[in-house]
Amino acid sequence: MSRLYPPPLSLPTRYKSIDLHLLAAALILSAVLAGGAYLARTLVTPLSDASVEETVIVEIGDRSIEVLRRWLVTVPPDVDGGRVTLSLPLAEMVHGEEGDEDARVLLVLNKSDGSLEPSDRPRLIYARFLSSNATSSVGGLVHRPFRAGSPYQGEALYLTPPEGRQFAARCPIEETPGLPVMCFTELRIEGLDIQLQIERRHLALWEPVVAWTRQLVSTGNGRDAAGDATR
Repeated sequence: MSRLYPPPLSLPTRYKSIDLHLLAAALILSAVLAGGAYLARTLVTPLSDASVEETVIVEIGDRSIEVLRRWLVTVPPDVDGGRVTLSLPLAEMVHGEEGDEDARVLLVLNKSDGSLEPSDRPRLIYARFLSSNATSSVGGLVHRPFRAGSPYQGEALYLTPPEGRQFAARCPIEETPGLPVMCFTELRIEGLDIQLQIERRHLALWEPVVAWTRQLVSTGNGRDAAGDATR
């Protein structure tokens, strides 16, 4: 014989109203939480990823300098001999001025060896090997080739007048097809000797490049230097 069960009891009207209100509240809360999670993903995460870069402290002599890891030519850097080599995007050094997005500047930082000041070398070493032919060049520089038969034959000196105390760079005269012409200069900043290589076609930007390098060494903070370049 089949068994009969009594029909389920219906809930009072007031309980039905309460259940509907709870369901509506739960749906609204779920929508708010989902929207908050979406905003967190779209706003917070990309900002964090784009604004934070890994840095490394390098020791050179008695100085500590914080640099972006992506600038280091070798990881870890060669710190045993107090020598660090950085490859920097030119566009990050020129503070928003004209710059090639793909161009780079090479900086080699060493503890000073106490030799003749780089600012004195154009007057005390290079001058006697320069030809008398002087012409105006980019960035307010003067172009003077070295004499044939001198230790620097095949090169020219680009210097600030009259004696190159602010800036002087040696550049090869002849060009090699497919390769940039790289110029070489030296700076001494707060006990560090810095060898700087920059393409000849970017010599017009020597002032912001030198200023950026001085800021890097004097503040010891590459993040500040990079930040100023993007303002």
